[in-house]
Amino acid sequence: MLFPAPGILFLCAILVSQNALSQAPAFSASFSDDVPTLLSGGAMGELTRIYSPRNEKAIESSLDFARDLEQSSINELDETTRLEREADGRVRIMKEEIETSKVRRDIAKKAKEPAIRRFDDAVKQQERELKYLKQVQEALRVNSDRLESDRVAANTYRKALELELDVARRRGKIGPSPAPEEISDYRDMLGRLFQAQKTAADRWVDAGKLRKRAAEQRIKGMRALERLAP
Repeated sequence: MLFPAPGILFLCAILVSQNALSQAPAFSASFSDDVPTLLSGGAMGELTRIYSPRNEKAIESSLDFARDLEQSSINELDETTRLEREADGRVRIMKEEIETSKVRRDIAKKAKEPAIRRFDDAVKQQERELKYLKQVQEALRVNSDRLESDRVAANTYRKALELELDVARRRGKIGPSPAPEEISDYRDMLGRLFQAQKTAADRWVDAGKLRKRAAEQRIKGMRALERLAP
């Protein structure tokens, strides 16, 4: 079987491409009739290719989820703040208890009481407990930071969705032959939406890093708890 030479195939490809391009409609009046282009539908048509709005009901459903997530973060942050204060108090009290136990141990040493070993064991146990309480304290602090980051991320996500809903509604009102002002306004709205989406994505990345740290601190707390047994 004979195959066409590569040069003939290349020439045919050029001829086909030129034929297809010559039949494509012009992007705007600024393009002369003899300039080949694949752009179609004018500026509005190309903006639709860049971004096609979602169904309004789907956006509203996402908005409900974002609002719930934001409120959940606020509620959980309030509870974690309460637990943080409680943890601070437990650490403070345990430090005082350790100092008291050390004083008793020193007195027992001077008096050469046989119960000195019991006081030594008590101090060691309390110090292990203090280490655990500090781990809990730190885990709660990191979790508070994580929840605040979650709240900020949910807030920026909600704002981005509100803009997305506005864009979808505006697009639905634009007719087949929009005025230049309508196109310009719509393009500006898209710019604000894309920036809001980028900001929301950045905030979720920040929240994700803190989620990892919070999980790591909880793991440390669990390990410290396991070592509590004398």
